[in-house]
Amino acid sequence: MARAAGRWRSLRTAGLLTLALGALLLSGCEGKASPLEDRLAVQGAVLLSVLVDDGEVVIEVGEPGAVVVSGSMDPDRYRYAAYVDESRVRLELRRTRSLLTLLRSGHAQLRVTVPPGTRLDVAASNGAVTATGPLGGGRLATSNAAIEASVIDGDLVATTSNGGVRVAAQHGAITISSSNGPVTVSHHDGGAVNIATSNGAVEFAGTIQLGTENSLRTSNGALVLTLAGDLSAMLDAATSNAPVASRYAVIDPQRGASHLKGRIAGGAATLKLRTSNGAIELR
Repeated sequence: MARAAGRWRSLRTAGLLTLALGALLLSGCEGKASPLEDRLAVQGAVLLSVLVDDGEVVIEVGEPGAVVVSGSMDPDRYRYAAYVDESRVRLELRRTRSLLTLLRSGHAQLRVTVPPGTRLDVAASNGAVTATGPLGGGRLATSNAAIEASVIDGDLVATTSNGGVRVAAQHGAITISSSNGPVTVSHHDGGAVNIATSNGAVEFAGTIQLGTENSLRTSNGALVLTLAGDLSAMLDAATSNAPVASRYAVIDPQRGASHLKGRIAGGAATLKLRTSNGAIELR
């Protein structure tokens, strides 16, 4: 009897401890949002590096001479840090690693205003990235979310997964890589164009610069190019289960139901277009 009673007390104690631990974990599941504010003095345009875990990043142009940070985060779940090194500003919003913080819900947001012409190097995850200029070029990367950029003067690289990409009024070479999302580029000029996605349409409006190598590809979506100015390119376009159409005259064409290859004007650039289950159209 005494031995059975002892086992019962041990089981009861273990059960109470389990309930207490469960209550503690459940109480930590809902994160609390606290405001984030910071101001960093800089000289002119800078290189802004941003590293954010599980959060949204918004970058806009503000006053010269300052990088102003605002937003929100759970202070028990995130750690914020800022570094200034001559012409570079680095911002970090990193998620702390523990069982309690892993169980917490909640999302961080980082909003940054920068001097005009600031160049960008942004790496986020599980949150959208938005950059509104006039800004210099750079790199924008995230996952499981969209990227939007506008008024960018400089080469741009945008990378995401499971999200779309939208770029407007960008000057310079552009490289976009995504999956499971559409890509839209408007008012582009200058530099090579390289776009790759899947399961989404690609819409491009702008110029194809002479002497550049350009590639636009997707799957299960249409490719529509609305080109400004005169086009001079070696065209290589192919799809499946859909037609290829061009308003430009193609010299010495190799044509089939779903492919078109040949020279447009002087053939001064290369233009490779690939998709499947979607039409290709040059307007």
